[in-house]
Amino acid sequence: MLEFVIAIDAHSVEGVLAKVDHAVSKERLTEFLVTQVNPVMRNRAFNRFANEGDDAVGKWEPLKKRTEWYRSQQGYPPKHPINVRTGQLRAWMYQTGMLNHLGTDTVELAFPNHPHYGVDLDAKFEGAQLGKPGKQVPRPVLGFNETDFEQISLAFARWFVGVIG
Repeated sequence: MLEFVIAIDAHSVEGVLAKVDHAVSKERLTEFLVTQVNPVMRNRAFNRFANEGDDAVGKWEPLKKRTEWYRSQQGYPPKHPINVRTGQLRAWMYQTGMLNHLGTDTVELAFPNHPHYGVDLDAKFEGAQLGKPGKQVPRPVLGFNETDFEQISLAFARWFVGVIG
């Protein structure tokens, strides 16, 4: 007689579960955020400034003639780069995200990193993200879309498999 038997060794299952528990510890998830997510977000910010927009936030609108004139009067190139007149906002966005430990089991990576350079930079960031009615159109410097989510999800799957062996 032919038989098919499935045997489960409780000790082996416990070993795998211990690896999973270690993999999803706050310390290991922090490692994932810093080594996998942060580079993706920084790279997106770098490309967003270099290309003056992207698929997550859209192409940034050109500057108005008045803004071009104002920039040229201050010694900056009149048309480009957009959102980089002083370089502060771009430098802030290129920083490593800030890790926030919430409770005993949760960690988050926040962008942009706070504390920031000051009230002036908060206003620049808010103006870029949301615009100012009648004065400034939005040219978002921070964004995240489905492609980013898929990339990070795949990175998490690979990282997780590597951690649990």
